[in-house]
Amino acid sequence: MEFRNEAYAFIPGVGVSRLEWNESGTARLTRVYTDEVVGTCGYCPVADLHQDEGPNEVLLLVARCQDHESAFSGPYIELAGAEVEWADPSMYRRAQCETDIKLSRVELLRILIQAAKADWWRLQVEMGGPSGEDRVITLQARNPDDAFEWLEPVQVRAGDVRMMLRAAMQLMPPHHEAAGLLRALLQPEQRLASAAVAQLSSATADAALQYAVFGNEVVS
Repeated sequence: MEFRNEAYAFIPGVGVSRLEWNESGTARLTRVYTDEVVGTCGYCPVADLHQDEGPNEVLLLVARCQDHESAFSGPYIELAGAEVEWADPSMYRRAQCETDIKLSRVELLRILIQAAKADWWRLQVEMGGPSGEDRVITLQARNPDDAFEWLEPVQVRAGDVRMMLRAAMQLMPPHHEAAGLLRALLQPEQRLASAAVAQLSSATADAALQYAVFGNEVVS
C-alpha cells in the first residue's frame, strides 16, 4: 500500500521512527533501523482523517491497534502515552547531506564500527560504484527478546548515522555516562567533533546506537 503522508519522530522505547498514513485512516509506524512495523489493523472502526490532522492524531490510531496487532521487539512501550519528539520536516533531508553534522563519511562509519564491536550488532561494509569508493553499509541488530535471533538487516548511509546521532542525543538521559561525548560529536566545529570520534569507545558507540535504533538501552 502506498501512503501519501509521512513524518519522522524520535520515540522513547522505539527509536528513530517513520509514521505514514492516508486520509482514509490507514497508518503504520516503522522502527526505521530494524524495519519493524506496527500499524492499523483493518478491523477497528476508522473515520476519515481531516487534511489538517497531524501525526499525533494518527499515532493514536496506531496505538489503538497496538495491543492486538504485532508489537515492536524489546520492552513494551505504550504509544498512546509516549513523549514523541517530531523531527523538523527538513531534518531528515539535511541529514542526508553533509551540512548537518561536521563529521566525514569515514568518521561516521568509524562510529558504527566501534558500536559493532559489541556482540549486539552485525555490520557489513561493501565497496561499490565505478571507483569503489561508494560504501554499502548493512546494519543488523539482535532481537532484544531472543538473543539467538537477528532482526531484519537494514541498509544505512552516512545520513542515517547523522540521524542516529541526533536521535540518541534526544532520547538518551542527560546524565548518561555517554551523553557528554555524544554532545561533543554534534559540535558545530569540525575539529572538536573529530576529536570526539578519536575518543569514542565501543561502549559509548553501542549505547548511542541502542538509543537511536531502539529508543532505549535494551541490553547493557
